Amino acid sequence: MLRNRQNETRWIGVGLAILLSLSLFACTQPQVSPLLETPLSSPEEIPTESLERVVALTSLSADILQRLDASKLVGIPGSSLLEKDPRFADITPVSQGQTAPSLEKIIALKPDLVIGATGFHDQIAARLTELNIETYTESS
Repeated sequence: MLRNRQNETRWIGVGLAILLSLSLFACTQPQVSPLLETPLSSPEEIPTESLERVVALTSLSADILQRLDASKLVGIPGSSLLEKDPRFADITPVSQGQTAPSLEKIIALKPDLVIGATGFHDQIAARLTELNIETYTESS
């Protein structure tokens, strides 16, 4: 009987130790790594003159630019989302559906800046950069 009692006490002790460990683990906060503050662009990349003509190659950038200053947006992607939106009715589409943007249409608009998405618009951005047209691509 004494042996059973010791065995029972041992298991209760083990159970309490496990329960205490779990409760301590649950109460600790996860270690949070500090955010790295990296600038989006270096000072020499930021245009000092005012941008007057901007071409957006994504629906999201077109929408944001339209909300910021619709008068500066001169080219948009040929997205069905934008085609149905009356805010973009008078803005020139530079692509159609899933096709790549037309380099000729973009150049004809004489943009100060062309905004696209990394991975989707890398080739067109490289070509525009060769032609001394400012480009900015952002990963989503």
